[in-house]
Amino acid sequence: MIEGDKPVLSVPSLNIKRHRVWQIDRENLGASDIAGPFFDAGGLCAAIAVLPDYRGDLHIPACHRFYLMLQGKMKVRLGRDIILAQPGDLVCMPAGVMTSRTGIGPIEVIYIALADTPLWAPLKTLGRPVRKYESTDLLYILVARLTGALASQDVYSKKCARENSEMLVTLLKREMHQSTNEWASSRMKRLAELIESIRKQPDRKWTQAVMARSVNMSERNLSRVFHRVFNMPPSRMVITIRMDIASRLLVNTDMPLSAIANAVGYESPFSFSRLFRKYTGISPDHYRKLPAGKRHDVMSGSLAEDIQSSEISCDFYEEAASAPASEITSGPSED
Repeated sequence: MIEGDKPVLSVPSLNIKRHRVWQIDRENLGASDIAGPFFDAGGLCAAIAVLPDYRGDLHIPACHRFYLMLQGKMKVRLGRDIILAQPGDLVCMPAGVMTSRTGIGPIEVIYIALADTPLWAPLKTLGRPVRKYESTDLLYILVARLTGALASQDVYSKKCARENSEMLVTLLKREMHQSTNEWASSRMKRLAELIESIRKQPDRKWTQAVMARSVNMSERNLSRVFHRVFNMPPSRMVITIRMDIASRLLVNTDMPLSAIANAVGYESPFSFSRLFRKYTGISPDHYRKLPAGKRHDVMSGSLAEDIQSSEISCDFYEEAASAPASEITSGPSED
């Protein structure tokens, strides 16, 4: 869809033929080393699911559940209320409340289950069971990093994912207004707002100075916080978001490569293609032709690799995030 002179991301129906789930739970081998803080806080499962169709029977769940809609729609029944959840909506299904859910066409969701413990008891009294969620990108990145670390079993990835699981717990606590750490909650809110701004304006020149000013931090402090929370420099996060948007535009629109490159902040489609290949390992044209499940594997793999490459070529990431792609002449070191 084109709004004025600027492409806008649209999400038509997906061509999905089978279920695909990227999940981490207590039963996974080594899961406690990756997501110990999440499990210690009562977390049962975190997953990203791509489903061709979905229907759940009417029942009373024994645990709390969150569904964050990424694509498609889901009809939700909570008690006597029937609500239609759309992309960007966060659905909270408290334990002990009669529920059912039905996917309308193929759907992609983030799913989180929490034990019915005193810590999460306030979820039973939330006034809005479905609402637009402002931290979609942050939640997606955190869950993708946990499932990516489980798949790779890389020692460093597992260590970094453990810190991400702490961030996930804080994010969930904030959702029910029960954060016990005001500084962490404030920090996360500012990071979520920055990530959302990058998502909304991927074509902006996002230098580290611009990002630091937007969250009222020094450049040094911003870099330190990003490395602690995401294990990557801020400029790498810009590229991560841009490549995610580009990947969706490649699949969900017929936009030419030059228009997609401009939409995510790059002047040259050739330089954009080189950067996309560096990030995913394949060309944009190849990515466009992949089946849905394979595309998700490619992007999840890129997120997992971000952790291991976070100490490499930060200057390249800064350049790629802030400069027109026509000026990008080299990539991260392969050494």
